[in-house]
Amino acid sequence: MKLPPRAKRLSIFLTIGIVWSLLSVLSNWFLIDFLSLPGWLGSAIVAIAAFFGRYANYLFVGLMHNHLVKYASTNLTFTLLQIPLISLSVDLLNFPAMPSSIAVIGLLSIFKFGALEKIGLIKR
Repeated sequence: MKLPPRAKRLSIFLTIGIVWSLLSVLSNWFLIDFLSLPGWLGSAIVAIAAFFGRYANYLFVGLMHNHLVKYASTNLTFTLLQIPLISLSVDLLNFPAMPSSIAVIGLLSIFKFGALEKIGLIKR
């Protein structure tokens, strides 16, 4: 059974998103819980790496138009939200980095997908 084009794009987007989300969660866990970096520093390092890694992956598979400014403005908003939210949950609320990262990154990913479709970055 062949997937409709939109479902195929969504599947690709979600696959890349899941892989990078898992990498982000594991990296936050390692940097914050094992290397004892502060939540703000560990999550900042991970957020920056994920920002460029996702963009490169979306372009490589042909899912997204090459508009770095649009991508950057949309994703920078969500990246800047991720840093204080993880820091809040880890540093102030004293939750472990693993569940904090899962909750924050998961919630922000849902909103980011909607924003990327709305501004037309996903190829049709």
